[in-house]
Order: sequence, then structure tokens, then C-alpha cells
Amino acid sequence: MFDGQQSVNLDPETEFLFRFAHCGLVRGFALLHQSARKDQPLSEPVEGLDHEDPITWIANDDAGSDQVAWVRHGAVLPAAPRSITGAAVLVDDLVRMKESLVSRYQRVVLKLSGEALAGSSGWGVEPDRLAHLSEEVLAVHDLGIQVAVVVGGGNYFRGRMAEGWGIGRAEADNIGMLGTVMNALMLRGALTGRTGADVRVMTAVPIQSVAEPFIRLRAISHLEQGRIVILAGGIGQPYVTTDYPSVQRALELDADALLVAKRDIDAVYDKDPNLHDDAVRFDRLTYQEAVARGIKVMDTSAFVLAGEQGLTMHIFDVAQQQLMRRICLGENIGTLITASD
Repeated sequence: MFDGQQSVNLDPETEFLFRFAHCGLVRGFALLHQSARKDQPLSEPVEGLDHEDPITWIANDDAGSDQVAWVRHGAVLPAAPRSITGAAVLVDDLVRMKESLVSRYQRVVLKLSGEALAGSSGWGVEPDRLAHLSEEVLAVHDLGIQVAVVVGGGNYFRGRMAEGWGIGRAEADNIGMLGTVMNALMLRGALTGRTGADVRVMTAVPIQSVAEPFIRLRAISHLEQGRIVILAGGIGQPYVTTDYPSVQRALELDADALLVAKRDIDAVYDKDPNLHDDAVRFDRLTYQEAVARGIKVMDTSAFVLAGEQGLTMHIFDVAQQQLMRRICLGENIGTLITASD
């Protein structure tokens, strides 16, 4: 059995993937199978994984060891192999690495409404919902995907409440921006309590004692270093919901997609499915179609900007488990909105 530090022989493609893992996808190296020899096929892949995939996994020994190897299934070691010394990693880590290699996105922005954090009353933060959302974000981050989160503040205050409270709209939106900061700090606390990942809060309005100011290049640097970035404060201006800022931030950060987590709705419909039994569900739309149909799941201004810039958007149910992860791995869940068919 390997002791975790044995020199192993790799073909050029496997060596590339091996070094790819070393660059931070997982903490550690994977080892080739103990019985692999030059000019001999590699051992059987792990049951349950796709054996036709060019990249697959094999157990390190026959004794149930959690040391595994990732190689091209059925490959033959080259006649003049190179050598690299590695240390074994757990099966779960390697499966996550495999998923990251086949994921459709490398960087995503998650748009999370304040209501997604609230309980049935729609006010404040419910611990179970906070825990659920934290696990969902980590499930994507664990794939090796760079994750930024734009949070809303509607669970504390909404601009439309202003008139009844005798507060001007601009002031009400300022209060709402502070609500997004509260949610961002709450989410950061929940994430850091569950993982060793570095989580940064960046705000459009300066609150330097608790968060960093949003600077585009700094945010990108955080993402490239594997940090989770939570974006609060919208774009720092009143009269704008977090719909438009979420699209703007996704574009500024060169995200591959914007994932819009909705509460009490699993996709885009032509009208509210909670009120109308004949509501028509859309699996796919263009932004032009969404605007023409008067779809209200996002602000029209957000649809227009996303369509002009060709941003991919997914609308899905925030309450369901593992949906963000499954979307990133290529499953068609909820509604996909694109600039063209």
C-alpha cells in the first residue's frame, strides 16, 4: 500500500490534471493505483461513476482504502514516464475535483433576496434558512467554482414601505442598503462557522470597520484566490432594487452566469402560479421574450442590461436542496434566460 509519498508515473494529460489539482482545486495530490505498471492498463474504475468519461477514478487498493487515484480509464503508462511525488486525498475530495472539471461554469454570481433569509413572517432572519443557504453556497464553492453573492435587504425594510411610515423613498432605500449589509454579515458568519474558506464582505457604501469597499479588481482577486465574496449595499444608489445591481456585478466580475434564487417559485411563469392554476411555466426564455411578456420575476432594467451584454441567467427555487450545485454541473433546472435562442 502507498505510504502517501511514493513517486508516481504520469502521462502528459494526467500530469496536467495532476498539476491542476495542485493549483488549489483540492488541498493535496492524488496517487496512481499501486498496481499500475508501465505498459499495463490501469485498474477498474470506482462503481457508480461514469466509466466513459475521459477522466475517472480508481481505488488505491483492494482493502477499502480511502486513498484513490484519478487517471484516464484504460490508459497505458508511457514508455518514458515523468515522476511526481504526491500525497493521497479523500474520495469525496476527488469526486468534487472531477465535478469541477466537468462543471459548466467557473465563476458565478448568486442573487439572494432578503426574503430568502426570512421566515414565514417575511421579517428578519430564520436560522434554518440561513443554515440552508450557507450549505447551498458551500456546495457550489466545493466544486472549485468561484462564487460571489449579492444579497438583498427586503427582510428588514423595503422602499415601498416608506410612504406608510412617512419616510421619503431615497431615505428608505438607504435603510434598505444597510439591511443588505446586515444580511451579508449574517451570511458571512454562517459560512465561516461551517468551513475554512475565506469569506469577504464588500459593500457599495463604505463601512470599513466591518467590510471592505467594493473595488472590482480586488473582488476579482479574492475570487481567483478561492475566497467567497458577499456583495452588499446594491450599487450605493437609491431608487434601485438589488435586481439591477446583481446583473451589473455579474458583468463587472466577468461571471459566467447569474443564479437568481427565488422564494416560493421554482421557475419563470407567465403569471403567479401561486394564484393562477393555469400559469404557464417556461424552461427557457430570451431576455427579449421576458420583457415582451412582462415577466416580473426581475426588474425590466435588469433583463435589458443582461440581454445587451449576453449574460446567462438561471431562475430557480431557493428552498430546494443542491439546486445551485446541480445547475453548475449542467442540469436544466428552473428557467434558463439567455440573450438568444
